[in-house]
Order: sequence, then C-alpha cells, then structure tokens
Amino acid sequence: MSRLATASNVEVVPVTKPFSNFDFVDDRFQGSFPIRRLFSQARSRECQTAVLEEIPAAGAASDENGEIKGLFPDYHMAALRRLSFWRGKFKEEKEISNQDAAACIGFAILKHDSSVSQRVNEWHVFESVIVQYPEAR
Repeated sequence: MSRLATASNVEVVPVTKPFSNFDFVDDRFQGSFPIRRLFSQARSRECQTAVLEEIPAAGAASDENGEIKGLFPDYHMAALRRLSFWRGKFKEEKEISNQDAAACIGFAILKHDSSVSQRVNEWHVFESVIVQYPEAR
C-alpha cells in the first residue's frame, strides 16, 4: 500500500503565512483544483506544516497503473507523492517522528499520470483522509 510505503526525497514545508497554497500547488501540481482544496481543508484545521514525500506505487496505486497500461500502452505514471498535514511547527525530516499522531490532520496520495494518446498529463488525488472539521462533530 502506497500510504505505508517507505518514502524518499522527504520535504518539510512550513505552511504558515506568508506561504501561499495557490503558488505551491501551481508550482508543484499544475494548479490542480482538488489538491488546492486539500490545502484549504488543512489550513482550516490549523495546519502549520506539510510533509511531501516521493513514494513507490504499491497496492491499489500499482494495480491501477497496470489496469491503465492494459488499456493505453503508452501510459506512464510520472510521479507519486504522499502529502501529510500537521498542526505542529517543525522544519526537518528528523522531527517527523517526534510528532504526536493526534497532530496529524490528514494525508493524501497524489498521482501524476501521463498518456500521449489520451492527451493526459496531470496530477490527481488518488486517495485522501482529512480529520473531520471540529464544528461538525
């Protein structure tokens, strides 16, 4: 399962002001509206730090890749990222393990698919889980 996969190229991103969700998603994820929405949800839940990790395709992501490749032989998964949102402030990868699990607001698996024949070259949210908004409880 990709959500549990060992990551590489871990990047800790402070997301407090003057950080711009829009600029970050524009620069990293082709301005994907659903990914912008994830950042908006995280910010509304007092997110202060995001962690972006490269991960290998495993489980459902790997299965999906195989199914798409069977339909469109020129299909290529260009990237797979795990994005997690945290209430606490930290700046370095080594600090992730010090975070309390309750400080995790949620995570998403973001997938970049490409197929020339289908004119597809875009990021999408493959999977996401965000804690319930406090007022909805």
